Amino acid sequence: MEEDPYDVNKLQFGPIFGDRTKAEPLTLAAVRDLLQKQHHQLLAQEKEPLFQGAMNYVEKAALELKVDTAKELMAIIREKERATSNRARDLHPFEVAQLVNLAPDDYDVAISLIPSLLDFGDNNGKDLVVGIVDAIRDRLQIQ
Repeated sequence: MEEDPYDVNKLQFGPIFGDRTKAEPLTLAAVRDLLQKQHHQLLAQEKEPLFQGAMNYVEKAALELKVDTAKELMAIIREKERATSNRARDLHPFEVAQLVNLAPDDYDVAISLIPSLLDFGDNNGKDLVVGIVDAIRDRLQIQ
C-alpha cells in the first residue's frame, strides 16, 4: 500500500507544496494583501462571492496582522532558529507560517496547534519553540 503524500503532521504536502522551489506557504496577512490587490480583477471575472468569502475568512483569522509585521515575525523566528544550535532539524516553512498565523500563547498551545513541532523532541527544540512563542507574544503586545 502506497503512503499518502498528504500528511500535515509529517510535513508532507504532496508534489507541489513538498518541493520548496515550487511553492512556499503564505501568512494570512500576505493572503489578505494579495486578495485586496486582486479585488478588481476578481470583480471583472464575476468572482465576487468567492472573493468575499475568502476575504471574510482571512480578515477574521489574520488577527489584524499587517504584512510587514508578519514578515518581521518570520525574520524573528528564523533568527531564533539560527541562534539555537544542536536542534534535530530546521523549521519547515509551513511551521513558520503557522506560528505567525496562529500566534500561540505558549509552548503547549503551539504543539497542540502544530503537532509537527513535537518532532524536535529534545530540550534544544523545546527551547527554540518556547523562545519563538515568547518573541511573537512580546512583538504583538507592542502593536
